[in-house]
Amino acid sequence: MNRTAEILEEKWDLPLGFTMALGENPDAMFVFSSMPKKYRESCIDRARNANSRSEMQRIVSDIAQKSFNDFIG
Repeated sequence: MNRTAEILEEKWDLPLGFTMALGENPDAMFVFSSMPKKYRESCIDRARNANSRSEMQRIVSDIAQKSFNDFIG
């Protein structure tokens, strides 16, 4: 089951578990929404391939540990 999120006038087809995990982690949500498109797509692909809730939470935790500076340069 997927949800569609509209952010910055773009639509992302996000896995439900990923959406829920982002909702539980405001830092990750902020970083994710600030990422350039190619990095967001990479995160979404990782989330689609997650095989468990703990793996999904690890993906979101990894996102939260990034900063916008990690994506520019």
